[in-house]
Amino acid sequence: MILTANQNTKSFLKTVEQTVGSSFSLLERWRMGGIGSGKLIVRTTSEKLAQCFGKSQDIKFVIIELRKKGIIVHIRNAVNNYVWLIPFHHLSIFKSDLLSIHGAGQFIKIDLSCMHRNNFDLIDKIMRMKAEITGDRID
Repeated sequence: MILTANQNTKSFLKTVEQTVGSSFSLLERWRMGGIGSGKLIVRTTSEKLAQCFGKSQDIKFVIIELRKKGIIVHIRNAVNNYVWLIPFHHLSIFKSDLLSIHGAGQFIKIDLSCMHRNNFDLIDKIMRMKAEITGDRID
C-alpha cells in the first residue's frame, strides 16, 4: 500500500498501524540495535513506485523502517513524501547484484555496492522477524 505522507492525520496513523504494526519503543529500538536504514540508492522500481519519485533525473533514495508487523519504505521527492507499507506476509526480499524488495505487486531494487554494514544488519533483522511472524524458513 502506497500512501502520501505529507500530513500525519489520525486516519493515516491508524492505517499505518493496522497494516505494519506500531513502532517500537525507545528501549526496544536500543535493544535491537536500531530499526532504520540509512539512505539507500534505488536503481529501478515498478511503474507505480516510479511515479512517487517523479521525473527527476537525480539519484533516488529510500529509507527502510522496521515495524512490528512489516516494514515502511520512505520515499521522498521534491513535492511529496510517500510511504510504502509492506506487511510481512506480502514481503519478499531477494539478493543478487541488487537487493530486490517486493510487496503486493510492487518492487524496488537497491544498489548493494553502496550499502553500509548496518543496512545489511537491518535486512537480517527484517528477515528474522518475518520468519518468526509468518513461520517461514530463512535459507
